[in-house]
Amino acid sequence: MEKYKYLKPLGKGGMGTVFLVKDEATGRKYAVKATSADARGRREQEYLMKAKEISGIPFLYDWKEENGVLFLVMDYIRGKSLKDHTRKISQTKMIRLALSLCKILKNLHSQEPGIVCLDLKPGHILISPFGKIYLIDFGISAYIGEKIEPYGTKGFAAPEQLFGTRPADPQMDLFSFGKIMAFCRKGRKWSRLDKMMKDCTKTDLKERYQSIESLEKDLKKEAGRMIKKQAMLLSLGLFLLIFCFGAIEERKDSMKDRIGDQKQKIQDCLFGDLNSAPDYILARQYLKDFQGKDSEIARYQRLLNCLENKEKILSWKQIWKDLEHCRKRKSDLYETYFLVKVYLSCEKQLTPYGNSAKRAWEMLERAEIEESMKQSKEPWDAKIEEQKLWAAFRLADDGEMQYLDQWGKKQIEKAKTQEDKWKIYQRIAAYLEGKGEDPGRMYETFLIDYPSYGDVYIEYGIYLCRHNQWKKAREIYERGEKNAKLTGEKAKALKGKLGI
Repeated sequence: MEKYKYLKPLGKGGMGTVFLVKDEATGRKYAVKATSADARGRREQEYLMKAKEISGIPFLYDWKEENGVLFLVMDYIRGKSLKDHTRKISQTKMIRLALSLCKILKNLHSQEPGIVCLDLKPGHILISPFGKIYLIDFGISAYIGEKIEPYGTKGFAAPEQLFGTRPADPQMDLFSFGKIMAFCRKGRKWSRLDKMMKDCTKTDLKERYQSIESLEKDLKKEAGRMIKKQAMLLSLGLFLLIFCFGAIEERKDSMKDRIGDQKQKIQDCLFGDLNSAPDYILARQYLKDFQGKDSEIARYQRLLNCLENKEKILSWKQIWKDLEHCRKRKSDLYETYFLVKVYLSCEKQLTPYGNSAKRAWEMLERAEIEESMKQSKEPWDAKIEEQKLWAAFRLADDGEMQYLDQWGKKQIEKAKTQEDKWKIYQRIAAYLEGKGEDPGRMYETFLIDYPSYGDVYIEYGIYLCRHNQWKKAREIYERGEKNAKLTGEKAKALKGKLGI
């Protein structure tokens, strides 16, 4: 952890301590969780790695094991926990918060195998200054069906979770979800939401919500009902305004202005900016208010459906046309992120009409050039590179490895330490292994350039053991002992497995 400078503590829990650090080379701040380098600690690292593509889970950038302590280097989320959120939360805001949390949990539960959080509570939900929800701390999480010991936070953990040894079940998270909503209500009456809370926290599992999808469905119905109510009030207000002025031309001008304002609001919600994360729930409200009144608003509606309601897409050919229309005009960095996300998330459906991964790569290349010319102070560089890696993986899936090689070469040139360079090689090696290809060339290439970096020999040896190449694994380990220092728990375990 030499490359990081300690700044201050951020929090402490039963499973570890979290503190703020700064990368002295880049100046970027990270949250680091220090936990025991035991099975539970490594399992938390495993969950974070599996959840890398889930929005609302802090991104795991790095990890290091030293003297029996595992350090997990993650996104630093500025903001307050829901526990410390002192303002009253309106019913509308609660629905938005609940839908965001539903989306995170749905993605966790649908992993292979599914992950059950088991410690959902207000203190583990962070709200950024611009309203984005993050779920943190997977110290006691488990895979669906895995036997768990009685553990959890009283007042939020499901009763079946606290007594006896049970298999982990998503319904445990649903119970905690209901308790979180009750915490936010603070004694107020929320009509339909009250029933949802009760259905989340039923002690009889047959009466409790069976899945996060069923709760999400009810929340969306309630959100739709509230949107209709707001739209009716908006229409009534507009009618009274027209009636009072009694001028058709003024009505036309007013409507044009309203549509112009609405477009700006929709763009702000869809794309976000440096200070605000995208808010698809609010964007959908604005889109519904002006549905059918403007072709560009209709285009935004279709593109948003690509990310949230693919079943509503009537023509993927039309979606390709929409994306091409947006791509050809000048887009800012945040609109580029949105369009790239659609290209890559819908790659399978868009394949008959063109190479969406290549389109995404081209847009990101253009954005990278434009942002570097601006000499912007925004943290655009890391964001662009993560999206480019996603596009490069997709292109590599189709046999176009040159994009992944190009990405890797550029990142290695920018990396300042051997450790940073190895992380880049490691990501590409993991991708190759996941595809069923031999990543040996990545290990060998790195060792030619950096023969004294011990971690590579260990990881290479572990990979070879996984594939029953015991003789070669022994050769790599012995080579490592000659050229570098092989220390730590992993090295010890590998040495024992090889019988050295």
